[in-house]
Amino acid sequence: MTKYKWLLFDADNTLFDFEHASKLAFADLMEKLGLGHLPQPYHVYQPINQAAWKKFENGKINTQELRISRFKDFFDALGIYEDPVFSNRYYLSRMIEHTKLYDTTLEMLRQLRSKYKMLIITNGLKDVQRARIDKFDLHSFFEYIVISDEIGHFKPHNAYFQYTLQLIDSPPKQNLLVIGDSLHSDIKGGNDFGMDTCWFNPQQKQNLTDIQPTFEVDSHKTLAHLLTK
Repeated sequence: MTKYKWLLFDADNTLFDFEHASKLAFADLMEKLGLGHLPQPYHVYQPINQAAWKKFENGKINTQELRISRFKDFFDALGIYEDPVFSNRYYLSRMIEHTKLYDTTLEMLRQLRSKYKMLIITNGLKDVQRARIDKFDLHSFFEYIVISDEIGHFKPHNAYFQYTLQLIDSPPKQNLLVIGDSLHSDIKGGNDFGMDTCWFNPQQKQNLTDIQPTFEVDSHKTLAHLLTK
């Protein structure tokens, strides 16, 4: 697709297998706190974490509040007291340890880097994202890494994409393609800013929203084929 010059990739659940690392890191935390006996605690934590991120994306809390509130709310839901500051710190350290790319990520990036310039655009926490990106030397593929926690703006807001556009000398928006798994932060954010978008949807979830991506793909192989044909 010759119209695109820049590919803007989300990180978690697009390049990184976030769910894999998150489940293992959370299990490590439960063992550390002596709570390994609890039945399916991750299923209690997961919607609480998602709600905290939604509050963050809607501008209701900042990243520091997000780090603490998700664990405080989790422990409150269980009716127990544990230190949310320690819990967050330990969980994030284990996230870095357990992080892995999808098996097909590097091959896809190798196919695309000769044809496009690429960025990572992520709402993730800076200490975690930088460490994970360094772990797999992703700097060799990407011109810039734009982390919301570092710039003070976050997807899906226009200010995040405006910052990103200025970073790469403001090319025409029709030359950019946003690629990510989140209909809200990635696809809506890109659409609202006037860019084409590609929904990375390997689980083939049903889109029950009014958010419409330009493209939808179910694998990195399909994405690479779409962009190199």
